[in-house]
Amino acid sequence: MMKKLGILLFSFLLMTSSYAGFHVEPILGYTLLSDGEIDSASGTEYSFSGPSLAGRVGFSTLGFSVGAYYGFSTGGTYKAEGGGASVEYDADKTDMGVFAAYEFPILVKVYAQYFVNSKFEIDFNSGPSEYKGSGHALGVGFTGLPFVDLNLELRNYTYDELEQSGSSFDLDSNNEFKMSEIFASVSVPFDF
Repeated sequence: MMKKLGILLFSFLLMTSSYAGFHVEPILGYTLLSDGEIDSASGTEYSFSGPSLAGRVGFSTLGFSVGAYYGFSTGGTYKAEGGGASVEYDADKTDMGVFAAYEFPILVKVYAQYFVNSKFEIDFNSGPSEYKGSGHALGVGFTGLPFVDLNLELRNYTYDELEQSGSSFDLDSNNEFKMSEIFASVSVPFDF
């Protein structure tokens, strides 16, 4: 039975690989809305906004595509509000991960991304702090324009490590930095 299943799977992969192509997708985006918290009891709200450059590289076949994702945001703004006060700092983000997508024949694509390594650096007055963690995203894109896709995605991050003043700290579940974002982007997918 396993031998027949293996032959069937190998035949399917051989058939689909003849239609497989190389997928490259440069992305220009902006974080529209975000909401973050470190300690829910503190009452302080955190947010981030800023432009991003990113890209997906992988393989595509029969409407499916899978591969690697890399994105960075520089010149963003990190904002903390609480107790009637509000402060803003410069912030940068970097995401590395994997993606899987499917493009329907009806002008819509859906995709999911998992960020294996995400870094969020904030330039506080006392010096930079870098949060490290992981995250995931679910997105939908409109593919009806020539060459260009319009995308909207919901991202969730959990940062469980903090590097500050040359020291690294593991954050427990009560002190993890969690952030949710709505990210809008324009992408230009190429399938060779």
